[in-house]
Amino acid sequence: QDIYARLGDIPSVAEAACLVRNVFCEADASLDEVLRAAKAVHGTHHEPIVVSSHRSNYASFAPGRDATNLERLDALLTAFDRMGACYLTSAELASLCLAGCSARRIGNRVLFRRWFDNARIPLFAEGLPVGVHWLSADKASPPDRDFALE
Repeated sequence: QDIYARLGDIPSVAEAACLVRNVFCEADASLDEVLRAAKAVHGTHHEPIVVSSHRSNYASFAPGRDATNLERLDALLTAFDRMGACYLTSAELASLCLAGCSARRIGNRVLFRRWFDNARIPLFAEGLPVGVHWLSADKASPPDRDFALE
């Protein structure tokens, strides 16, 4: 990980987006600290919030600690929901940074998100306005991969 890269930076040697974890939800952080960091990242720096957390916070040999951490995670996700968060996979976020849109197959449908008018869109999405669209998987190609990451 390049500590000097900003989220979405694209190295000149390859078309790859740097996905920088910018909010940390670890065992020693309070819910208020995590939310304050998330609001600073999104509100001040105008970047997507990329939360880092480790499974050892939720599945360990200390069941009491696990339960406390799970409660904090649930409260964090509830707060994000109230803020109108949109949850993305790493591939979708990279595609957003690279092309301004993303496509993800879910079952027999494709979730297509067009974020900007000037997004670099695939042929199957021509004419779709900015927004979130559910498409039949047979209309999107390739059906099992994000088009921008080919």
